[in-house]
Amino acid sequence: MNPGFYQKEDLGGYQLLLNYRFTKDKSIATRLPFNSVMENKFSSDTIKDKVIIVGYTQKIYSQDVSTPSSSFSYKQIPVVELQAQMVSQIISAVLDKRPLLSFFPKWVEFLCINIILIIGGLIAWIFHNNWTGLLLSNSAAIVILVIFSWILLISGYWIPLVRSILAFMISNIGTILFLNKFR
Repeated sequence: MNPGFYQKEDLGGYQLLLNYRFTKDKSIATRLPFNSVMENKFSSDTIKDKVIIVGYTQKIYSQDVSTPSSSFSYKQIPVVELQAQMVSQIISAVLDKRPLLSFFPKWVEFLCINIILIIGGLIAWIFHNNWTGLLLSNSAAIVILVIFSWILLISGYWIPLVRSILAFMISNIGTILFLNKFR
């Protein structure tokens, strides 16, 4: 796996970007208490044609892991639920032909960041005397970048959005400062 600009990170082996599936009831799968299984107090339809993962879900037995939830927040889930997320993603990739998330090669990310730097500088160069035009152009460019990133994410490619926006803004501000100092 080529983890883009994160190549120097110790990922501990082969890794898979996980596309979490969160549901309203906060659980990806039906949970059966161990006692119910041992005493045969469940419907056979509950487990028919299902993948069965055995593990602890109570905090006193299980070490919970932090997972991204929404709106830049994290939630704690049991390790067995994390494994269910992974199994669900692999099965969905095969049966539903849902793309697995992957990185672009490092050179593509580098090229994209440089193109974004150039676009940010050009917008600042064109609109450096027109603050309304600059604000509208920057807003439109960032919205286009976010939409483009979302489309790529749906297609199975992860790109560094925050780094891209920062590169755009730095080149934009840098160009404005340069033009105001030397003009």
